[in-house]
Amino acid sequence: MALILPGGPSWAHYIDNITIGAAYLDSGVAVTAALGNTKGSTVTILPALAHDIEYLRLGIHRFAIDNHTTGSLATLLDIMIDPAGGTSWNSEPLIPNLLAGSSSAMAIESAGTAGAGYWYDFPIWVPAGASLGARAQTAYTVDLTGRVIVQGYGGNRNPASWWCGQHVTAIGPDTSASKGVMVTLATTPSFSSWADFSTPTTVDARAVQFASQGEADASYANTTNYLQFGISGTQIGPNLVRGLSSYEITGAIPTGPVFIDIPAGTQLQARGCRSYGSAGANDAAVYLGH
Repeated sequence: MALILPGGPSWAHYIDNITIGAAYLDSGVAVTAALGNTKGSTVTILPALAHDIEYLRLGIHRFAIDNHTTGSLATLLDIMIDPAGGTSWNSEPLIPNLLAGSSSAMAIESAGTAGAGYWYDFPIWVPAGASLGARAQTAYTVDLTGRVIVQGYGGNRNPASWWCGQHVTAIGPDTSASKGVMVTLATTPSFSSWADFSTPTTVDARAVQFASQGEADASYANTTNYLQFGISGTQIGPNLVRGLSSYEITGAIPTGPVFIDIPAGTQLQARGCRSYGSAGANDAAVYLGH
């Protein structure tokens, strides 16, 4: 008998929170990150869903202050859920502590355009009827208001072609300073040595997202940073490329969804390089889908 192949994903449903007619700069829903490294109020970013979501894509931008001179813009953002479709959010985030600070605004300039500072891709199941919210915290001296874009896909015609989990576990974020683990960077084209990244994993993961934020201080260098994540000295997933400016505004080339089995107890590693020799270490985080 011939081998039966399931075919690729074929999404029947799609939803986003883009307002037709809104300015490019105002794409998504406004969320205020509270100062003092304390989570602010939760804002609804998707109301009660008419269908399941099996692939959730998040764009984060505008958690920044152009050319500021004091304090760290480090910011963490949670994705919250109310399974009943209202605003009675579960106490535990659906996706915790996403790096979000120093994120470039989606803006149109004379010489080109800037997209969202962060893109995250999560193969995760969100049931029909649930609502999604977001809340954030920042290390900066005043509240920061950024925006969160949501794109959701569901109703896959070929379920065997697409794995999705129900939980995300974050490794690395430090809620006391709204930043991730600091990763040492060498000067390109050389990478720093592989170093253990935070603590070993605590769950059996099937997908992963990587993130870097900035230098977690009040002064960035104009540089392009390249981060790699690995296990036992072998890289997993693509390079994470993040551009930083002296205005402390950053943007990145997203990795897209990364599917890989990572057993509980695995020690992840990280290393990096930078295009400018005097640039500092970058903070980073890892998000495990399970």
